[in-house]
This record gives sequence, structure tokens and C-alpha cells, in this order.
Amino acid sequence: MKWILGILCLAAAVALPLLLTACQSENEAAAPSNIDTPQGLFEAVARTYQSAPAFTDTVTVNLPGQGGEQTMTFELLAGANGNARLTALGHNFLAVDGQLYLSRESRPNKVVRLPLADGRLLATDPIGTLRLPQLALRYGTSSEDYLKGIGMGLVEDLHLTGRESVQIDGTALDALLFNNNDATVRVLIDPRTKLIKSVTVDGQQGAFEFQMNPAVYAEAPREIVYDPSAYREVPTLAQLALGEGDAAPDFTLSTLDDQAVTLSDLGGSVVVLDFWATWCGPCRMSLPKLQEFATWAEQEGVAVKVFAVDMGERVRTNEEKRRKVRQFWQRQRFTMPTLMDYDSKVAKAFEVGSIPHTVVIGPDGKLWKVHIGFNPGMVEVLKRETAQALAEAD
Repeated sequence: MKWILGILCLAAAVALPLLLTACQSENEAAAPSNIDTPQGLFEAVARTYQSAPAFTDTVTVNLPGQGGEQTMTFELLAGANGNARLTALGHNFLAVDGQLYLSRESRPNKVVRLPLADGRLLATDPIGTLRLPQLALRYGTSSEDYLKGIGMGLVEDLHLTGRESVQIDGTALDALLFNNNDATVRVLIDPRTKLIKSVTVDGQQGAFEFQMNPAVYAEAPREIVYDPSAYREVPTLAQLALGEGDAAPDFTLSTLDDQAVTLSDLGGSVVVLDFWATWCGPCRMSLPKLQEFATWAEQEGVAVKVFAVDMGERVRTNEEKRRKVRQFWQRQRFTMPTLMDYDSKVAKAFEVGSIPHTVVIGPDGKLWKVHIGFNPGMVEVLKRETAQALAEAD
């Protein structure tokens, strides 16, 4: 995937040599270059992005992957005073008044605040090295910025080699041509607006076409503001992950007896989920503790629901997974239900890494506690935590 992002950086080559040559004083107006030359067209494209009061752009590319072709999308809204919104790599970036507010798309209301270097949104740092060409065009102030924009922070040494006039589906477009040692790049430009329409990269890993959908506005079509009341700020990037106080991801899974269980239907009770697999040694030690706790909860009549959640079984078909888990469950004589997360989607939603991974969900549907690994004292821990969760709900 990193190579793919590197290719995307080649799309940035659509933008900026003009800026590298701008050396006029503040009171001097730069004379426009001959737009019929490759360099002149390049400069005209850059001027368009820099002078626009506001613009939006969407970059999409189809990527080969397991299970077929997948689409990666980047969405950008740039307004006045350096303010911008960017959605990329599963994250939302909000640049307002020199501050970057970073959140995950899966949890858009939890945010970490970071200072922007010189108040400019140039890249998706600290998530990655990706640099969209539009960002470099809009907010770059130095030759270094522009070069990083051209290479997206991953590819360097692109050279402008020519320009063409082409017809695509009956539409006249200008084309700028680039190459380096590894790839050739063709950038299609609307001759009227001087906005980039697409970038085709043909390299060692194949050919990829990046489609762009830019639009310029007199003012931003959507507000670019930060409303503190709409977010819960956390101090570190790590805390953007699913954690205590976050709403638990809803799901529906089936038991070994084909009984559907939906998390949101269990509101009012504390729910304990324990993610496990038959091949996991620590899980085999932890599950008897979970059964002991489940038996206690049932005997005491407390409002607690306990579920093991099987995931990541190392067999191919769902039927094989189910048969393997059923045999294990019967041998252990467990009576608590286990849910079958055949494709591990629920585990991914709960950001399960190592197992066993145990979560306690309060009656309000929010994560109360998260435990990773085997703890011989887990029974007493769960008794205490579920009692606290129930008490706070009263």
C-alpha cells in the first residue's frame, strides 16, 4: 500500500514548477509565462490553485486487492486563511486558525489537537507522509514544499518532458508529461479552468489512473470551523483508538445454536465480550475464568450478559470454523454462549489485536473497561467492574 501512496504522489506532479521559479519582490508582478509551453501551462495551473478563494477536490483511484478492486478516496475542501478539511486514510483533518484537529472517520467526535507547522496543512502528518498536490499548491511557501508536494513525500526526481493537446470522449484537454527513472506520468488539465482532471501513472507495478473532480468557489461551500462542543478532545494520537467512554460498535452475531445476538438490544445490562480463538493458549486459560464469572452472574441474578466471541480461526470455511469451535466448546463443557465472528469484522471494529481481549460495556452502550491478555484474577476484576457500571447507571 505504501507503494500505491507513492504512486499517488506522482499525481502531485501536476502542479508546481512555476512556484520554484518565482523570485519577484513583493511589489513586482510576475510576468506570466507562455501558456503554450509545458512550463507556462504548469505555472498557470499553480496560479489557479493559489488564487482560488476556495476550492474542493476529490481524488479517487481503483486499486487491486484481495477480494477484487478497491477504491481509495481523498476529499479536500480549502477555504480562506489557511483553513481546510481533508478526509484521507480513514482520518479527518480539520485545519482552523493554525491548529490541526485530527479524528478517525469511525469516531469523528473524538479529536486530538496539534499545532500546524506555520499554520499550514501540507500533509497528513502525523498519520503518514502522503502529500496531495492540491495542498502543496495551496499552502506551500518554499521550493522544498513544492518538491515534496510533487513527490507526495515519497517520490522524487520527476521531470517535465512535454505537453500535448488531446481529445478524451470528445472533450479537448491539455496534457502534461513527466517521467523519472521508474514511471511515466500523464496529467490531464481542463484548458478552460486550468484545473487537473486526472493523472495516469505507468510504472513497474502497472498503470493506475487517478481521477480528480475539482471545483472553484467564491467562498467555501461548507463551513470550516471547529466547534468544541461537538468534540471530545483527547491528549494523544493513541487515544483516538476505541477506548473507555466511547460508544461500543454495534453488531449482530450468531451463537453456535444460530441465535442472533445484537448488542444494541442488550441496553440496560452490562455486557462482557471476550474475544478468543481455539489456537490461542492464553485464551484456553482465560475462558474457564470467564465461565466462572458467567455462572456467578447467572446465579446472582445481576443484569450482566456474558459472551465469548470466536474470531480468527485458521480454517477456510465458516462450516469448518463452526465445527471446530463446537467441538472445543463441548469438550470444555462451557455453558456460556460463544458468538461466531466468522470474518473478524466485529473484532476489527473493537480494534482487537492480541487475544484474549475482554471488554466491559456499560448499560448505556459505552465501553467501561478493556483488558488484554490472561489475568488469573479476572473473575474478581469483572465482578468489581460490572458492579461499578451498574451502580453508575442507577
